[in-house]
Amino acid sequence: MEDTELNEILKDSENGNSEAQYKLGKYYYNSKDYDNAIRYFKMAIENENASAEIALADCYFFGKGIEQDKEKAHEIYEKYAILGIAEAQYNLAYDYFFAICVDKDYKKAVEWYEKSAIQGFAKAQYRLGECYYYGDGVEQNYEKAVEWYEKSANQGYVKAQNNLGFCYGKGYGVEKNLEKEVEWYIKSANQGNKMAQCNLAKCYYYGSGVKKDVEKARILWEKSAKQGHSIANSDLGVYYYNLGIQYIEELNIEKKFNENYEKAMEYFLKNKNPSNYYTNKILKCMDCLIEIYKTEHKSIENLYEKLSEFNSCKILLKLGEDYEKGYNVKQDLNKSLKCYLKIARMENSKVAYFKIVDFCKKYENNIKNSAELIEEYSRKIETFGDEVSTFEKLEDLLGTVNE
Repeated sequence: MEDTELNEILKDSENGNSEAQYKLGKYYYNSKDYDNAIRYFKMAIENENASAEIALADCYFFGKGIEQDKEKAHEIYEKYAILGIAEAQYNLAYDYFFAICVDKDYKKAVEWYEKSAIQGFAKAQYRLGECYYYGDGVEQNYEKAVEWYEKSANQGYVKAQNNLGFCYGKGYGVEKNLEKEVEWYIKSANQGNKMAQCNLAKCYYYGSGVKKDVEKARILWEKSAKQGHSIANSDLGVYYYNLGIQYIEELNIEKKFNENYEKAMEYFLKNKNPSNYYTNKILKCMDCLIEIYKTEHKSIENLYEKLSEFNSCKILLKLGEDYEKGYNVKQDLNKSLKCYLKIARMENSKVAYFKIVDFCKKYENNIKNSAELIEEYSRKIETFGDEVSTFEKLEDLLGTVNE
């Protein structure tokens, strides 16, 4: 806001103009000066400004400049939703959808989202599209989802633009059109949406709906990753892993592919919950790094320590077995057990529990609390009844993890 404009609004506010008082409140709220924001919101409320009271409710909801009180916020949202204020209707729907101060009720959420969406509130149009896309509170209907995404996207709402692009790319609720997919991703990505940046990067990387441009893909993935998008980090991992393979096959520049594999793993490690696709890439990258480290006589211990941070049963099983057998690294039964225990915590399954019991029986003289673990996990096994009880099938189970 320009100084001259701010001075004009201040002047109008002093003269009791409630809209000016509300605008000042929003200005200070966006500037993170919450004390002044609340002061001006309250001034506007005294002059019966509904928008100011809804804004004050947001302060209560998020605890900005005032003690957090979601129930108070909910009361205000409900008051103005009934009076037909679109923003309040959206917020009330949000409360019902996410069970904030009320019981979760998707149907009521849809009812209030629709009331708000019909009035043209972009966020509500997007959320209503989500309800139709996933079938929350309504029968799943991709065509309806696209209809509401498009209304919201045309108002510039970035999440709707990204989702509309995705629907065009998959042909969900609309005829498949890769060029339109890219068009909507670009609109959303240009506004800084991290998911759209990641999706657009894939389009450039594979030449889908747009001319292939690997460098543009990398730049977009980096923008998305800097905003904390975990998939973008994993995609950058794949990018550098593939670059490593490319150097081996085409250029045979040993130093360069070494650096690419290390950079790939650096990005992979930023997403601790990889899907099965990314898990398989991580394991391949791991194998490449192990061979490189062996050739260069570098320690593999640090690599294994970092890999143990992943919440992936496949990776943890590989590490656990290597620690147990002393393969690639020095045998360490405690580290092996730690990996198996992490798998058991992640996967509430009989086969995972059997692995711990079998392991502790096999190494009971080497594991400090083996008797307690055998007893604990044997009890857990009994709760499963007559299911598969051999560890041979754990690998089958892990093959479906994170799909």
